[in-house]
Amino acid sequence: MAGLTDNGPVRFVNAERARLTQFIEQAEQRAQALERALAELSRLGQEQHAEAESQQSIVTAAEAHAEQTRAEIVAPLIREAEDDGAAFLAARERRWAASRTRRNSRGLRGWSAARALARASEEAQNVEQAVRRRWGGLPQTRRGVPVWAQNVAHRAAETVPMVVDAREQLAEARAARQDLATRQARERAALRRQLLGDRAPSAIEPTVLRLRQQSEAARTDLARIEALPTDEAVEFIQARTEQEQALREAAKQARAEQQARAGAALEPPRQSPGTPERGLRR
Repeated sequence: MAGLTDNGPVRFVNAERARLTQFIEQAEQRAQALERALAELSRLGQEQHAEAESQQSIVTAAEAHAEQTRAEIVAPLIREAEDDGAAFLAARERRWAASRTRRNSRGLRGWSAARALARASEEAQNVEQAVRRRWGGLPQTRRGVPVWAQNVAHRAAETVPMVVDAREQLAEARAARQDLATRQARERAALRRQLLGDRAPSAIEPTVLRLRQQSEAARTDLARIEALPTDEAVEFIQARTEQEQALREAAKQARAEQQARAGAALEPPRQSPGTPERGLRR
């Protein structure tokens, strides 16, 4: 009858059984709550990924449209610039040729050469003004016309309404992508704080695994306690309690030693005292 008293072994074993049962339930509840939090974060991540991909497709389409529009506008502008540049150089060469003829002509031929020079000069001036007004510059040599035409055509294309509209659409798409990324980051941070507090998501899976392991160990202990007679169950519980206490003490000692080593590493190195002077020289 001693084992059935309120302070006897039966109460001791039953208390341990109740503690283990409660521990298992709490560990399982915590693990399930953390798993639900990870699932919720994963769901949000998948939704945001799909949303970001959709916005990126809009940006990609806008980039392609802007590039195609620019290419369609630039191509004819390059040909026109090449023609205008060649026309300017040709007019300038005719003026130079008329000037040389005028210098080498006398009499009636000189009068005719002067008129030809005037016409060539007027033509060259008109062509130069027209080319400069349209393209903002002039080519200097025939070999340099292609490069010059490329540069002025691309510069002129920037003011074409179709190119301006395509560029604005691309800028809006990119701005929307940046706004989306900012909003998504804010949503992720808010949900993480709500579900996990200050804990990092990367630390949750190890925590869940540890809780599962602890719960399984507690189940094993509970099954063994229930299978043993009362006296043997008491001995098992006491031995396991002593073992856990020893493990906690060892872990505590290890942490203290680690902190001591870390503190010693932060201390400045000791300087050896200097060699004292032996005396004054006379």
